Amino acid sequence: MELWLLDGAESIGGTKLYLDPGRDRPKLLIDFGINYKRWGHFFEEYLQPRDGRGLHDLLKMGLAPRVNGIYRRDLCPCDLELPDGEDEHLKPALCLVSHAHFDHCGLLGLLHEDLPIATSPLSAAIMKATQDLSQTKFYGEMAYVSPRKLHSDEPRMVQSDRKGAYRQRRWLLFADPMPEALKKFLQQPPSEGSRAKGLAPVPITSFPHAASVEGLQLRIWPVDHSIPGACAFAIETDAGWVIYTGDLRFHGTQGALTERFVREAAQLKPTLLILEGTRAHSDFDESPIVATSSEADVYESALESVRRAQDRLVVADFGARHVERLEIFLKVAEETGRKLLVFAKDVYLLQALAYADPRYEAFLKHPTWGIFDEVKLQPSAGERRIRETFHDRFVKAEDIQRAPGSFLLAFSFWDLK
Repeated sequence: MELWLLDGAESIGGTKLYLDPGRDRPKLLIDFGINYKRWGHFFEEYLQPRDGRGLHDLLKMGLAPRVNGIYRRDLCPCDLELPDGEDEHLKPALCLVSHAHFDHCGLLGLLHEDLPIATSPLSAAIMKATQDLSQTKFYGEMAYVSPRKLHSDEPRMVQSDRKGAYRQRRWLLFADPMPEALKKFLQQPPSEGSRAKGLAPVPITSFPHAASVEGLQLRIWPVDHSIPGACAFAIETDAGWVIYTGDLRFHGTQGALTERFVREAAQLKPTLLILEGTRAHSDFDESPIVATSSEADVYESALESVRRAQDRLVVADFGARHVERLEIFLKVAEETGRKLLVFAKDVYLLQALAYADPRYEAFLKHPTWGIFDEVKLQPSAGERRIRETFHDRFVKAEDIQRAPGSFLLAFSFWDLK
C-alpha cells in the first residue's frame, strides 16, 4: 500500500490524495479540492486563472499536482508538457469525493471526464446545482464538462467548443436504490432552448454503503458536517483498512452519524487513519467530545437577536450551501412571526437536494419562506424554472420596505447591493 499526499498537508482543505491499495487492486484519488492558502498567494476575487491557458497556470504555480494520467487533455495548450516518468504517471480507477465544499471538490473540473466520481447522492446534487447556477471556470466543471480545443490562431490557448454538447461525468453514487428524480436531474442540460448546448448523458451507477466499487472494497458512512451529504470512507488495502474521515463534526444536528462512524470504523481495526483536524480535543480519551458551540446554541442566540429586533429588518449571513443553518433560520422566522426570504438560486439548490433525499421537500412545502424578487437581466435557466414553479412565493423589495419587521433576509455579504 502506498499513499501520496498530492496536496493539503499543511493547509485547511486543498485535499488531494492518491492511494495505491497494493496487490493489483485499482488505484484511486481521494478528494480534489482548491488549496485556498496557496490560491490566495496568486489570486483574489477579480484576479483569476486565465481560462484560455487551461492547465498551464495552475500547474506552473503549484495549484494542481504536477503529475500525469489524471487530467483532461483538452485543457492542455501546445506549450504545456506533463511529466512522463513512471513515478509521476498516476492511474486512478475512480475519485472518491467526501463532500461538496470547494476545498475538497473545487478542482474536479481538471480531471479526465471519463474518471468516475464516487460520492453521495446529496454531494452530486449540490455539485450539479452549483455548476448550473454559476458561470463556472474550467476547473469547477464538477458535474459536466464543456469540451475545449486548441485555438486555431494561437495554439497556446484553448477555447470552448460551442457546437459540441456538454459531457456528463461518470457518477458512482452510494445509494440503494438510486433516486430516479436525481438521475433525471444529473442528466438534465443546464440551459434550455434551441441554441442551448445539450448534455451527453452517461449511465449513473449506484452502490450500497458497503460494496465492491470498481474492484475496490469500500465502506461509506454519512457524517455530520455543515453541508449535506458529507461522508467518511474505509478502503481495504494489502496493509489493512485505511480510513479517511473527510470533514466531520459532532456538534451539529446529525452528530449521531459521526458517532456511529467512529464506532463502526473502529471495529475494522484500521491500519491508517487520515484526518484533517482543526479542533482536535486535548482530552479525547478521558472526556466526551464537547463543542464550544452547537447548532442548538446558534438557534437560541439567533432567536434572541431577532426577537430584540422587533419591527426592524434582520439580515442573516452564513456560509454558502449551509442548509442546516438555513433550516435554523426558517425555524427562527416561524417563531418570531417573520417570513424567511432566500434567493431563487437557493431554492434551486434545495430542490436538487430534494431529488436526492425527500426530507428536503419539507422545507419547500413550509409556508414561512419566500423568494426575494431580485432584479436580474439574465437569470440562469435554473432560476427561470424556479420562478415558474414558485411564482407565488416571490416578494418585492417594496413589500419589505413597507414592513421590514415582517421579514428575515438570508443574504450574504455579496448580496448587500
